[in-house]
Amino acid sequence: MASKQNKSLTILAAPYNVVGPVNAATGALAALPGRGHRVIFVVNQTFRGKLAAYGYEEHLIESVSRREEEKPGEVIARDLFASKVFGPYSPTEKLQNFIAFCKTSGNYAEIEVFERGLKEAIERYRPDLIYADCGVLWPSIYYSGIPWVRQVSCTPISYIVDDEASHPPAHSGK
Repeated sequence: MASKQNKSLTILAAPYNVVGPVNAATGALAALPGRGHRVIFVVNQTFRGKLAAYGYEEHLIESVSRREEEKPGEVIARDLFASKVFGPYSPTEKLQNFIAFCKTSGNYAEIEVFERGLKEAIERYRPDLIYADCGVLWPSIYYSGIPWVRQVSCTPISYIVDDEASHPPAHSGK
């Protein structure tokens, strides 16, 4: 019986550029480099050198507000504390602050830069598959014509906004 030869794939990983989705994608794709597949993460420069130890390549995107020497987890924590998403606020205040944080011009600018960088990476690498970890699928992935898999690693509880529910309110930090 002839052995079946497996094709090595190029997989582009496009997690939302904060620690949680990047960590989730790192774990979800962990077996692929060891099986001969090329996995390229599209991340901003705060992640420089952090994924190579796991056998991944990095396609780095410049950030609007984040500096390379900053630690990714500290960056988002600082931003969320400054926006009063974390701290001694009521669940309703935290949710309102989170929504306001998401709608800031700085956040929109980061999204725009990431989308441009992702489109460039898709054109450059022409992957066989795109793996995305994001709440909303990036347009460049949707329109690429390349097969994709989407994971949403954030907790589903974050989509429930109900102070009367028997769980901590969404984005409450509880």
